Amino acid sequence: MKKLVILLFLLLPFASMAQSNPTDYLFNKYAGREGVESVNVPHLLIWFARWFVDDSDQDAKEILSQVNSVRVINIEDKELNNRVDFYTELRASGALDQLKKNYDLLLETNDHGDRVHIFARMDKMNFIRELIIIVGGQENTLVSITGRMDLKKIADLDRSLHVGGMNELSRLDSTKVKKVN
Repeated sequence: MKKLVILLFLLLPFASMAQSNPTDYLFNKYAGREGVESVNVPHLLIWFARWFVDDSDQDAKEILSQVNSVRVINIEDKELNNRVDFYTELRASGALDQLKKNYDLLLETNDHGDRVHIFARMDKMNFIRELIIIVGGQENTLVSITGRMDLKKIADLDRSLHVGGMNELSRLDSTKVKKVN
């Protein structure tokens, strides 16, 4: 019995890694396809990047210290982009319902044919644990950022990363974000 408890304790971290967010299937489906730009920046690379940021840019260092991973997928091929709509795929698969149930919807807008949704999973201290940005329609971009991030600092990311969909972060108002109890 004692060995079984120890084995379960050792396997517990791996079980939590197997859990995925509702957008993972889009990353799995489109990453590596021709005409699709996909970026996966793991924690170790983000940690190393802090060493290369200029000492005078303390905001960037602080943001990098709060981020664990960044994943971006963007449809660049115009023909493929005309056939794909991330928002519609998420809705059809039920993943959008899962997001609305398990995440806080921070922003929902329809801007010139693009539907933009920003979801966050917040902790009790009002820090973002996971941020998901979905752009579907004429442009298709999906951004997933994990860590323990201050909403105000994350809104500054669009100025430093220049990634499609990130400019929507500047619309966020931290006073309207509810905390998870």
